[in-house]
Amino acid sequence: MASTTELYGHLGVAVEQGDFNAALKHCETILAADPTDADAYRVQVACLVRLDKYTKALVAITEAQRRACIDLTYEKAYCLYRTQELGEAQALTRQLLSQASSPTARMAPQTLYAQICYRQGQYAEAIASYDELLAVTNQDAPEYNDLLTNRMASQVAQAHQKGPVAAKAVTVNTTTYELAYNSACGRISQGRYDEAEELLNQALRLGHNALKAEQMSDHEQQAELAPIEIQLGYVYQRQNKLAAAEAIYLRYGISQKGIDTVSAALVAHNVAAATSTYRPVTDTALRIRAKNLGLQDTRLLKEQLRVLAFNSALLKFYQRKNSACRRDCRRLAGQFPDYPWFDVLHAATWYQQGRPRRCLDELVVVTHKYSQDLAVAAALVQAQANLGLNRQALSSLQATMALLPVDMQSSAGIVSLTLWLCGRTRQPEIANQLMAAVSTHWAGVSREATPANVLRQRAVYYLKLQQPARALDDFKALVQQDPQDTTSMAALVLALASVDVDAAANYDTMLPVLPSHLDESAVDALEQVVANSRRYAKRRQRVSTGAVLQMGARKRTKPKRKAAQTTTSTTNQLDPDRWLPQALRSSNNPPAGTKAGRRS
Repeated sequence: MASTTELYGHLGVAVEQGDFNAALKHCETILAADPTDADAYRVQVACLVRLDKYTKALVAITEAQRRACIDLTYEKAYCLYRTQELGEAQALTRQLLSQASSPTARMAPQTLYAQICYRQGQYAEAIASYDELLAVTNQDAPEYNDLLTNRMASQVAQAHQKGPVAAKAVTVNTTTYELAYNSACGRISQGRYDEAEELLNQALRLGHNALKAEQMSDHEQQAELAPIEIQLGYVYQRQNKLAAAEAIYLRYGISQKGIDTVSAALVAHNVAAATSTYRPVTDTALRIRAKNLGLQDTRLLKEQLRVLAFNSALLKFYQRKNSACRRDCRRLAGQFPDYPWFDVLHAATWYQQGRPRRCLDELVVVTHKYSQDLAVAAALVQAQANLGLNRQALSSLQATMALLPVDMQSSAGIVSLTLWLCGRTRQPEIANQLMAAVSTHWAGVSREATPANVLRQRAVYYLKLQQPARALDDFKALVQQDPQDTTSMAALVLALASVDVDAAANYDTMLPVLPSHLDESAVDALEQVVANSRRYAKRRQRVSTGAVLQMGARKRTKPKRKAAQTTTSTTNQLDPDRWLPQALRSSNNPPAGTKAGRRS
């Protein structure tokens, strides 16, 4: 049997060659001879981590702590992080940070802590940790750009979570292709897709140059840059460049073996959402089911996991698998407690199944749970309106509006929906109160701040109430905001004509001129041509009709019966028996041989 020194020699060769399976066998041999060898345990855990066998690594860590009494807290925290045990991993990293005595000792646990915060959606805390790490890292160090990239990724994720306002904090940095990619993601959060497209193309160019310098093969380059190109396809999809988006998605379809499962899952869901690549629901479900392996990848954000899970449940809804859809919704609602749409989808399955009352009962519960979510309230209002319960729909909408800020209560969409429900329920007094409140609110802010949709909605409402004088100010404001708005200009003239016809005539020149392709000087000649063509058409019709008759059998015509000539004379006497039946009249002479004749 080889000595421990020889075994360690073989172990060192295996590790240098990257043969971690062979290294594990040497570790097992060493530990069989000495179960308390701390170095062998450390190498064993490291090899298991390199092989992505994190569950076995946790078992080895427990065995090492029991037999060799060594501290592998950091390794345990990392393995827990990779197995999605984020809460316990975060607690261990906090323990390590509290025990660290120098910035160098804090570097590794704080980097892991920042990554855990990122995975848990605690983006502000992750950004703060990366700021501390960047402050103690030399800018020329190779890990500086990695820290900067991760910090920008946290900013982008925070922007997706909090909206376009947070996205403004994401600056543009094109030092590396990773930074250019994250900069593009920041622009996507703001809806600035043209800038994002430019940054993503720049990231692809930087990536190809950098990876060629590292002598990577074309296949390896494609796998490394796949997330950037897939993101570019998403940008094309948002820009309605569906052909370009589909071309990218097809390169990373189901049969593609060169990309990771995460990218494949995202492609499958994006293809399902693209309108130009619409396929039957069954085919779409197969595509997504084939790529659901990526849903367990640690690189997926919590928001991405939620979207992919909701898409899968929604496909079951479209396939009318209502029981399976409800089962998934109940499970996912517990996994994502702050997301109401799993509960809404659960209720929608009852509506699809022909049980609308149960759907309404569940939507009422969801609305009370998320009382300030306008979209959830809109789902309840729509369901009530579909069932003809317009008064209940109006009450539900008013209850939600009472909890919203004044600006949101006065938004064009809510005002329009409320007015529509007031019209359906014949409650003009509520509509009048609403329009008065909306007018007071926006007048207090300033007419310039009033949204154009609100101005238009209010003006149209005044026209319906036969109050054109009150609609004039709003239409004038719309025309001042956009002089090219011909619809508002025409409405202004219409309202002004009801008040002052002479004043409306002044706007006649501002209305668009109807396009005419005719020369007005040739109107007489044109009428002559039209008149001639009509006579020619009639002659052709007569000739063609005669030709058809000559081809068939000759048509026999009956002689027309001459109309009886009636004369009116004042000497003619009216029959005095005209009110009696024909048989009883004195002038009746039945033919001989009939019964009436024989009786006589």
